Amino acid sequence: MAKGGRIGRAQALLGGLLKIRPILSFEDHSVVPLAKAFGFEQALNRIVDMAAEDHRLQPPPP
Repeated sequence: MAKGGRIGRAQALLGGLLKIRPILSFEDHSVVPLAKAFGFEQALNRIVDMAAEDHRLQPPPP
């Protein structure tokens, strides 16, 4: 994200040191941040939880 100019170098350095992983989504043809997680495993668990919640909110097929 720093290479693309979305965040500054200092923010990228701090995020790398703390192993912060952004969870992003596409809305209206743009990328928006949904959440932040510390480490790959926590980020993956958060994405799985979000997908499960979204699945529960979908109406059953007719």
